Amino acid sequence: MEMKRYLLPFLLFGSWFWGCDDVVETDIIQIDEKIFILGLISPENDSISVNISRTLPSLGLELSFDNPEDDAQQFIERNATVTIESASGNSMPLPFLDEELQYAESTENFEIVPGETYTLRVLVDGESYSAQCTVPLENIASIQEQIRRVESEFQSTEYDLDVGFNDVQNTDNFYLVGALLDVENQDDIFFNSTRGISFELEAFQTDNLRDGSSIVASTSFFPALFFDENNEIQFPDQDLVMQVINAEQVLFELLRADYLNDVNEDDPFIELSIFPNNITGEGGTGVFAGYRYFEKRIALEEE
Repeated sequence: MEMKRYLLPFLLFGSWFWGCDDVVETDIIQIDEKIFILGLISPENDSISVNISRTLPSLGLELSFDNPEDDAQQFIERNATVTIESASGNSMPLPFLDEELQYAESTENFEIVPGETYTLRVLVDGESYSAQCTVPLENIASIQEQIRRVESEFQSTEYDLDVGFNDVQNTDNFYLVGALLDVENQDDIFFNSTRGISFELEAFQTDNLRDGSSIVASTSFFPALFFDENNEIQFPDQDLVMQVINAEQVLFELLRADYLNDVNEDDPFIELSIFPNNITGEGGTGVFAGYRYFEKRIALEEE
């Protein structure tokens, strides 16, 4: 899934692809195929996009684990009928885009309005699926940051980062905090010009018992550096982009469950989290949710 913003790691639904694809070697095979739907909408995003996939057993599929992207494409559902409707009665079909491997439409053609409720309808092989979401009405007003340059234990430059914001009052809020480095990539020195900065569990913030108060998430990160032709370390121009999403609870729970499962997957003493589901329809599961987005961009200084 493509977002204009870089915060949410939507590769997470790759874990959904592989969660039910065990190889079964038996004469009798009982398989419950599921349709997974992931749709997210925001007034701050420039497109409406919906991912639809099937969970299938590995039996009978030719999977090459050397190329996970090709493997994943076998699970993409390309022939669904997808429509989004607003509570005011407007509707828009979402066509499948081969390049994006998703159903999408520009918000120039179908506006997403804060506080409004939307219905997603999906038809696959004669089966109907639907879900509703309500986009949060309010967004945060600003981000306050504190950045401290420190010397790491490996004698390299590191930054401590605190990202703070004031909670939207008089409503329950579920926040996702993230950041990235947007690096000037002259001469293609770097493989990727954007570098995600993880807040780990502090990325997930709520206003439970602290309505209207200040919320702070902290992390540390290394800047982008490179060696020049004289083998000297250079500090390229780079922006620090700090991001806060005010999400519906179901989206918050989805991303938090995915994070915890990833962290704890090798711990036999911890039970993995169950992904939330607000999709109705036989054999359907997934999330359709709304969110608000706010970002602040500053130039990262070497000194």
